[in-house]
Amino acid sequence: MLQEARLAPVNICYFGSIQVPLITILRAVSWLQHEGSLLDMKNVQARNGLRCVLEILDLLDHKHGHYSNRKLSFQDLVAMAQSFERTEPRDGIFAILGMLSREQPEFKPDYTSRIGEVLEEATRHALAENYDLSPLRFVHHRSRDLRASETASWVWRADWQHNPETDPQPLPDQFCAAQGLGPPLRLMEKPDPFSRYLVLEGFICDRMKVLFTTDPCIVPDSPNVVLTSREGLIDFERWLENSLTIVTKQLTLGRKRYVLHAVAAAITVERTSSGSRTTQTHLKAMVHYLECLMDKVHMPYDTDFRLAREAMLKQCDLSHVRNRVLFMTRGGYIGLGPLATLQQDVIGILRGSNYPCVLRYTNCGKFARYWLESDGFSQGKHISFVGLAYVHGMMDGEVVREFREGNNPTLLETEIAVS
Repeated sequence: MLQEARLAPVNICYFGSIQVPLITILRAVSWLQHEGSLLDMKNVQARNGLRCVLEILDLLDHKHGHYSNRKLSFQDLVAMAQSFERTEPRDGIFAILGMLSREQPEFKPDYTSRIGEVLEEATRHALAENYDLSPLRFVHHRSRDLRASETASWVWRADWQHNPETDPQPLPDQFCAAQGLGPPLRLMEKPDPFSRYLVLEGFICDRMKVLFTTDPCIVPDSPNVVLTSREGLIDFERWLENSLTIVTKQLTLGRKRYVLHAVAAAITVERTSSGSRTTQTHLKAMVHYLECLMDKVHMPYDTDFRLAREAMLKQCDLSHVRNRVLFMTRGGYIGLGPLATLQQDVIGILRGSNYPCVLRYTNCGKFARYWLESDGFSQGKHISFVGLAYVHGMMDGEVVREFREGNNPTLLETEIAVS
């Protein structure tokens, strides 16, 4: 349906003898959603259907759509197609190829190929478009055991239909954590004969210390949406309060204000309800809410707390906290990472990535020749890609500058082969 809507010269809907352009109906649905008439849908299938309607509108509206001023890229189409059902898993890739411009590199459908091979080739193709790691924003795992997957850990699972109940929203592309490292030089190299490896460059800068999972908290599917139920809101706030209590105990009392600011930035990913990057005003609203949350004397019916909650929900976007974990590193950094994160995972800064990466050392087995040998604790291991993470204090190249200035001599830039 997505391909037919894009390629057809005209799309008409029939209501008896009445003809209405499809784009008119889609715009009407978009207007109702904008006005709030469709925001209280509790049925998962209905919400998925609304998401598909808005995706098709962006695709068809050449004047006002999201893609009206630029060409559709392979990455755009793969991300869009994940909202739609498919009967053949490979169609998450092959069904969109007809919508690409002729300038795009050739990518031939081959339904005899293993799904893992198709996804690996497609991910490399997406990485090659802009020669950066932005497609890795869409990589996530539905299991903490990465060894159970039939594909490489860095592969974009375009064969999956996006499920808002279990899958996280892709992180916004608004940071530059690797600023100063330069472009990736070996991104497209295949270290034969093991082509499942992705050769990256960067350094390991920190390790996980404490994890706080957001399960079973219920948070909004989209900005400006009040939490789906009072019970869900209470569950979310209970989790948040417990997390804050544990984090503040790990640090000195004088850093409490910093911790609240870092948690506020992490759970919002520095993103406002309008989609822009947060300012100090937005973060102050979140910090004030967190302060009220920790003041048990005034919970839960105090007027100040209720107003702080309303201001926070109005100004901040919480859609990215769902199906992710809040964490603290050994270096004292607060962040928001993939749900598959484990306590032994490390944080890496990689060339071409706008976010720090969560990586995992695993037993190397037959892949020993691709060990990461940059530091003592990684001998005899190879690396898996867990996902990207927001880490407060690392998002604008701060750690890279420390590395370049020599303030942290333990950091060593190296080639990292991720399997």
